[in-house]
Amino acid sequence: MAEKKIDFSAAYQVKGWRGVAFRLRGWKQVWEPCMCLMEDEDGYEWEEETPEGEWVNDPDRQTVIAVMVGDDRRYEVDIDDLIPLDDLDYCAECGQVGCCHDGRDRSGE
Repeated sequence: MAEKKIDFSAAYQVKGWRGVAFRLRGWKQVWEPCMCLMEDEDGYEWEEETPEGEWVNDPDRQTVIAVMVGDDRRYEVDIDDLIPLDDLDYCAECGQVGCCHDGRDRSGE
Protein backbone atom coordinates (compact mmCIF):
# COMPACT_ATOMS: atom_id res chain seq x y z
CA MET A 1 0.00 0.00 0.00
CA ALA A 2 1.39 3.41 -1.01
CA GLU A 3 1.83 5.87 1.82
CA LYS A 4 -0.42 8.92 1.52
CA LYS A 5 1.53 12.19 1.35
CA ILE A 6 0.58 14.65 4.08
CA ASP A 7 1.55 18.34 3.95
CA PHE A 8 1.99 19.39 7.58
CA SER A 9 2.20 23.07 6.58
CA ALA A 10 -1.25 23.04 4.93
CA ALA A 11 -4.69 23.61 6.43
CA TYR A 12 -7.38 20.95 6.20
CA GLN A 13 -11.05 20.43 6.73
CA VAL A 14 -11.88 17.20 8.57
CA LYS A 15 -14.85 15.00 7.69
CA GLY A 16 -17.42 15.38 10.45
CA TRP A 17 -16.18 18.88 11.36
CA ARG A 18 -17.73 20.79 8.49
CA GLY A 19 -16.92 24.49 8.30
CA VAL A 20 -13.79 24.47 10.48
CA ALA A 21 -10.13 24.60 9.39
CA PHE A 22 -7.50 22.45 11.10
CA ARG A 23 -3.71 22.56 11.21
CA LEU A 24 -1.65 19.40 11.67
CA ARG A 25 0.85 19.04 14.50
CA GLY A 26 2.40 15.73 13.51
CA TRP A 27 1.86 12.01 13.40
CA LYS A 28 0.15 10.28 16.29
CA GLN A 29 2.81 8.91 18.59
CA VAL A 30 2.91 5.66 20.53
CA TRP A 31 4.99 4.70 23.56
CA GLU A 32 7.69 2.19 22.72
CA PRO A 33 9.11 0.72 25.92
CA CYS A 34 12.67 -0.50 26.23
CA MET A 35 12.84 -4.25 26.66
CA CYS A 36 15.31 -5.99 28.92
CA LEU A 37 16.46 -9.58 28.53
CA MET A 38 15.99 -11.42 31.81
CA GLU A 39 17.40 -14.81 32.83
CA ASP A 40 16.67 -17.03 35.82
CA GLU A 41 19.01 -19.48 37.60
CA ASP A 42 18.02 -22.28 35.22
CA GLY A 43 19.05 -20.28 32.16
CA TYR A 44 15.48 -19.58 31.05
CA GLU A 45 15.38 -16.21 29.19
CA TRP A 46 12.51 -13.81 28.55
CA GLU A 47 12.01 -10.18 27.65
CA GLU A 48 10.49 -7.80 30.13
CA GLU A 49 9.34 -4.19 29.73
CA THR A 50 11.26 -1.52 31.62
CA PRO A 51 9.94 1.90 32.70
CA GLU A 52 12.26 3.49 30.15
CA GLY A 53 11.25 4.02 26.54
CA GLU A 54 10.44 6.72 24.04
CA TRP A 55 7.57 8.24 22.10
CA VAL A 56 7.81 7.35 18.41
CA ASN A 57 5.66 8.13 15.40
CA ASP A 58 2.93 5.55 14.94
CA PRO A 59 4.39 3.02 12.49
CA ASP A 60 1.02 2.62 10.72
CA ARG A 61 1.06 6.31 9.69
CA GLN A 62 -2.73 6.48 9.47
CA THR A 63 -3.46 9.00 12.24
CA VAL A 64 -2.30 12.60 12.68
CA ILE A 65 -2.72 15.08 15.50
CA ALA A 66 -4.80 18.08 14.39
CA VAL A 67 -5.90 21.29 16.10
CA MET A 68 -8.60 23.70 15.01
CA VAL A 69 -7.28 27.05 13.77
CA GLY A 70 -7.61 29.43 16.72
CA ASP A 71 -7.66 26.62 19.31
CA ASP A 72 -5.16 24.34 21.01
CA ARG A 73 -7.14 21.17 21.75
CA ARG A 74 -5.60 18.14 20.03
CA TYR A 75 -7.64 15.64 18.02
CA GLU A 76 -6.55 12.30 16.57
CA VAL A 77 -7.66 12.29 12.93
CA ASP A 78 -7.50 9.51 10.33
CA ILE A 79 -5.60 10.76 7.27
CA ASP A 80 -8.43 9.57 5.01
CA ASP A 81 -10.69 12.17 6.68
CA LEU A 82 -8.48 15.13 5.66
CA ILE A 83 -9.66 17.51 2.94
CA PRO A 84 -6.99 20.06 1.86
CA LEU A 85 -7.96 23.75 2.04
CA ASP A 86 -6.57 26.66 0.07
CA ASP A 87 -5.23 29.49 2.26
CA LEU A 88 -8.08 31.75 1.15
CA ASP A 89 -10.80 29.18 1.93
CA TYR A 90 -10.80 29.89 5.69
CA CYS A 91 -10.22 32.66 8.24
CA ALA A 92 -6.73 32.56 9.74
CA GLU A 93 -8.07 34.09 12.99
CA CYS A 94 -11.21 32.11 13.83
CA GLY A 95 -10.72 29.06 11.58
CA GLN A 96 -14.18 29.24 10.04
CA VAL A 97 -14.34 28.13 6.42
CA GLY A 98 -15.64 31.02 4.30
CA CYS A 99 -15.14 33.73 6.96
CA CYS A 100 -13.38 36.93 5.82
CA HIS A 101 -12.73 38.44 9.25
CA ASP A 102 -8.92 38.12 8.92
CA GLY A 103 -8.89 40.75 6.15
CA ARG A 104 -7.24 38.61 3.49
CA ASP A 105 -8.25 39.54 -0.05
CA ARG A 106 -10.37 36.73 -1.47
CA SER A 107 -11.38 38.56 -4.64
CA GLY A 108 -8.69 36.83 -6.70
CA GLU A 109 -7.65 40.10 -8.34
